Amino acid sequence: MDINKYRFFVIVQKNIAEKTLDQKQKDGFKYLLAKIEGLDLDKRWAAYIIATVWHDTLCAMQPISEKGSLRHFNNYENCNGNIFLGDGFLYRGRGYVPLVWKDNYQKFGRLLGIDLLGDPEVVLNPEIAWKILIAGMTGGLFTGDNLLKYFNDVNTDWIEARKIINNSDDGEQIAEHAIKFYEAL
Repeated sequence: MDINKYRFFVIVQKNIAEKTLDQKQKDGFKYLLAKIEGLDLDKRWAAYIIATVWHDTLCAMQPISEKGSLRHFNNYENCNGNIFLGDGFLYRGRGYVPLVWKDNYQKFGRLLGIDLLGDPEVVLNPEIAWKILIAGMTGGLFTGDNLLKYFNDVNTDWIEARKIINNSDDGEQIAEHAIKFYEAL
């Protein structure tokens, strides 16, 4: 996919960003656009990936770590591989999309050949976060749904595509952004 970055940034600044993009946001976009250009992706897939990162990083366009008190993360105990006190905090959401739960750190660690259980902070590395994002969204590794299910020769479902990540929280808002990113691409 060939992307006119100048046009992309003009449209993003005008139609999506509510304020001037800072340098970290610009760098994040440039990194993701370079990764996307290196793949033969359907433009709808690319737009939805970018919209997902925009939403799940709270517009930072950099891998982030979920915020909250230790008490907050106690809600993450005793499920999905989190069996020890503190696992909820240790395996909290990180990345371009929130990789959460010990089981998921183990699954993606095996897939990437990296010890994510021993060093979960490595998910904040943009290259690792990208690999998790693209494997999860194209391979259905987050929820079982993938981009092909929602964007193919028959379907273009910007709203329901949120089920690739989770149960459709903010699906309409992400869809709005994805359509605008599609136009920018």
